[in-house]
Amino acid sequence: MNNKGFTLVEFIVWSAMAVLISVGIISLFASIVKSYQYSYEQGSNAQDAQNILNLITNELRNAASITNLTNTEVDYTTSVNGTTENRKIYLGSGNNAHTIIYAVNNTITKELGVDRVKEFNFDPILTSNNKKEIKITLTMQNQQNSNLPLVQLSDTVVTLNDM
Repeated sequence: MNNKGFTLVEFIVWSAMAVLISVGIISLFASIVKSYQYSYEQGSNAQDAQNILNLITNELRNAASITNLTNTEVDYTTSVNGTTENRKIYLGSGNNAHTIIYAVNNTITKELGVDRVKEFNFDPILTSNNKKEIKITLTMQNQQNSNLPLVQLSDTVVTLNDM
């Protein structure tokens, strides 16, 4: 009798172990990919939120005047090469929902944080001088997948010009 090869029991045990090891490796790989996606999204949102806040604070800090300020929008004027421009920053709606809109003279020139803005607020703070102090809060999250991270940043801007 030739005793070379595997018995049926050995083959079944080996196959079961191979399946268990494969499932473990696949689960580990899926977990690593999910963790990477989560971290990447969080970093991307944090960077974008910081860039958006920097743009808005610089704009408002140098505004010639703030003509309208609500919780979700600000209208202001600025002077560019001696020409007065009316500008507006607001949270979009409809096709632009979850997007910050930046408009110059009623023309949309930038769409910021496209489909990732969960909340966007302006909170005016009264000061004793003629300056305006505005707290800006921005919360970003991918609106296509609510399991991805929320990133919330805020900044306070004080206008350089008297209002």
